[in-house]
Amino acid sequence: MSEKQKTVVIFNAPPNVGKDVSANYMHSYFRTGQCIAFKDALYEDTAKYFNVSIKDLTEYHADRSLKENPSLLFAKYQRESLKQYFFSLLYVIGALINNRYLMSLGYYSSREALIFVSESVVKPVKGKDYYGKKLVEKIEDSSERFYFVSDSGYFEEASSVADKGYNVYIAQLMRSGATFEGDSRSLLNKDDFKEYSNIKFCQIDNNSSLDDLYNSIVDLSYDVVLGEVKE
Repeated sequence: MSEKQKTVVIFNAPPNVGKDVSANYMHSYFRTGQCIAFKDALYEDTAKYFNVSIKDLTEYHADRSLKENPSLLFAKYQRESLKQYFFSLLYVIGALINNRYLMSLGYYSSREALIFVSESVVKPVKGKDYYGKKLVEKIEDSSERFYFVSDSGYFEEASSVADKGYNVYIAQLMRSGATFEGDSRSLLNKDDFKEYSNIKFCQIDNNSSLDDLYNSIVDLSYDVVLGEVKE
């Protein structure tokens, strides 16, 4: 199978707007292909950096009631240091009086931990396109034709995928009031990809029910198969 026959649908949206759900819906509807994410490799790097299991990290981050709160799993300093011990005491006090600021002085939330490892540890050494290249490696090692990517918000990642010549669709989910505040990602700008003839953008409104979202994903699936996505 040639590279150009592979199709990658990338979902781009602020946090908690339905990217994972949309990727899973499309995968379920196609009944073929593979759900993948730029953050798959980041989970591995973050788990290694903080010396936690990938299972603990992914389960913690999947819980919306926990992912935004500082956690003892993600210490900002050497765990054995007096400095970190002091901040652990502040964390306990903060937890008792429900003071997030005290808890955050020495510990990251899982979202903050992922951003820290990505932007301050890995990318300054390996480049801004590192996680894009890691995703491409996964696609290259697979014989599937369709790929549904549940997270994107960096030009360098999406462009790394497009550079391989795949058919790329960037589906932007829109929800009233949703923003990228507290997130290092952003809404991808169509103008930044003008040189790519193999990228098409589309927008999906997600201000209603899950059933409506599913129907929108089904419509997009038809357009992807037919190559008739309207921008």
